[in-house]
Amino acid sequence: MVFFKKTLLVAALSASAATSFAQSASTFQNLFVAREIQAAYDKGTRSTDGKPGPNYWQNYSDYKIRVALDPATRLISGSETVTYHNESPNTIQNLVIRLYPEIFDKSNARDPRNVEAVDLKDSAVVKLPVVRINGQDVKPNRQGTNAILRIPGGLETKKTLTLDVTWSYPIPEKSHIREGTYFKTSFMVAYWYPQIAVYDDLNGWASHPYTGQQEFYNEFADYDVTINMPQGFQVWATGEWQNAKDVLNPAYYSRWEKAHSSAEVISVFSEKELKAKQVFKNSGASHMAFRFKASDVPDFAFATSDHYNWDATSVVVVAAAVV
Repeated sequence: MVFFKKTLLVAALSASAATSFAQSASTFQNLFVAREIQAAYDKGTRSTDGKPGPNYWQNYSDYKIRVALDPATRLISGSETVTYHNESPNTIQNLVIRLYPEIFDKSNARDPRNVEAVDLKDSAVVKLPVVRINGQDVKPNRQGTNAILRIPGGLETKKTLTLDVTWSYPIPEKSHIREGTYFKTSFMVAYWYPQIAVYDDLNGWASHPYTGQQEFYNEFADYDVTINMPQGFQVWATGEWQNAKDVLNPAYYSRWEKAHSSAEVISVFSEKELKAKQVFKNSGASHMAFRFKASDVPDFAFATSDHYNWDATSVVVVAAAVV
């Protein structure tokens, strides 16, 4: 008798589900649709089945960045040249730039649970001595963790612009909101460069402030990043390491190369070898440059330390070995 009741219940649920699916297909147009979504359907940039519409577009950026981190002061200093591609049908009048470290400006909103008082500043955290669009100086209009840049003459559809920025800010000492200082000489560097926000077909610029409570909606971009560190500091980052042969001594470069085709974990170098100055070339130089490239990724992060072991292995992803 119990079994019979269960069977009836399952049958009833199955019938209900089938009816529901049939009704959802026929009554979709009667459901509430947000205004911006309906506008996207009308323009053909989105489709009701969730796929991109025939007129869908995405803007994108190419970043070329040089950055240095001083472990003694925790100061990040960088310069970037960004090529921004306007694939939208609109002429864009402004750029929205994200300055995530501004969460530590006392005057900006934040989630206080994750911020240590020692890291808060009385004024702007990110210094911007140079901001240029197509070679012309522009003045940032700071709004919380965003900076609004007026584009001289606007940016027409299917055109590009060049953004040049020089900046600096201190890595947080005690706070660890996705980045920070660990064990005095280890650093996770995540939200660190002036990043162009997303401009899309639904809302235009995504200009929500960063409060430390959420991740972000990013466009896909290409990155070519050179990271300068004092001698003895290792770097690992988004993308593929471009100059390993120029940085590693031959024995350690051989281990690094071996890891590219090995399913076993390879010891590239140990902390002991690092401290003995055996790992890197030009051990007498004051600094070293690590270069990384990444294509079609939503963001770029890196980490650095002077006392980690390096172990590496590879995995095959879509017929390509990735370390």
